Amino acid sequence: MTTLFDALVAKPRSADEIVAGLDVNDPAVRVTIVNTIDRLVKELISPAVPLMPRWDEEGSPAYFDLEEIAGAELGGLVVDMFEDVFPTLRSPPEDAELARAVDPYFAIPTSERRNAFFRAWMAERAGRVVDALARALTARHPGGPEEDTRELEILRRIASAPLHGNVRYRISDVIDRRSGR
Repeated sequence: MTTLFDALVAKPRSADEIVAGLDVNDPAVRVTIVNTIDRLVKELISPAVPLMPRWDEEGSPAYFDLEEIAGAELGGLVVDMFEDVFPTLRSPPEDAELARAVDPYFAIPTSERRNAFFRAWMAERAGRVVDALARALTARHPGGPEEDTRELEILRRIASAPLHGNVRYRISDVIDRRSGR
């Protein structure tokens, strides 16, 4: 059976559609959503945060500057087209494979920069999936106040992990809305 994590990693472009099909009033589904957010953060987002050259006014990582990380001019449209080459969320392939895939699109000068670009790009894409999942958690937990408190505590723990600005904002926004802030 395919897990929610597996479905979203396989088709990150379909995250909104996949999440829209979930019954967020089912407590088990909510646990799955929170666990999926946690796993995306741990496996794809937090490991790439040290690559982030931009920090916000609070000292938190703000966003990935993919061109700076790659050491090359990329162009947003070309980066979007590159999703056709690597449609799934994944770890970087071996450099020979990555170089063959990257070279027609970008002139990234070294294997280290290609690897860093790939990791940061995957973290950005995983962040969009987390955004879709977090939006599904804006309503209070259907299991009552105790379950709501438990879910919010897990989201607070996730929000305290190394994250880029958009992901931290979305999770914090859900926490704030549900906490009445």
